[in-house]
Amino acid sequence: MAQSTGTIIYMISTQQAEDEPVSTAVFERMSKVTGGKAYFSKSWRDEKQAFASIRDDLAHLYTLSYYPQPNPNRGWRTITVKLVGKNLQKYHIRTRDGYRLLQQTQSADNLPLPGPDPASP
Repeated sequence: MAQSTGTIIYMISTQQAEDEPVSTAVFERMSKVTGGKAYFSKSWRDEKQAFASIRDDLAHLYTLSYYPQPNPNRGWRTITVKLVGKNLQKYHIRTRDGYRLLQQTQSADNLPLPGPDPASP
C-alpha cells in the first residue's frame, strides 16, 4: 500500500530488533522500498539523533514526476534516478527503486449500467 500511494516509511527501533536478523531485514526492506530509512537505536540519544535525521530528510525532500510510456505491466515498475554531470557527483541522493500502481477496486469498465435489474420480475 505504501508503494502504491508514495508513502515514505521511516523506522526507528531498539537495539533488540537489530539483534533479530529477520526483524532487521524487514525493517530495512520496508523503509528502503518506500524511499525511507531504518534506524536502530542503542540509547535515547540515538533515538533523538534518528528523529533529527528524519526531520532533516523531510526538510530536504523533493518530488520528481514523469509520465511513463503506455505499459501493460500492472505490478511493480522499476525506475532509476541518477545525477548526471561531473559537478553533481559530490551529492548523494536516496530514491525509491520503483513504484507499484494503485489498484482500483472497481474500474469504470466493470460498473453496472443504469437501468432495470435483469434479475427482478
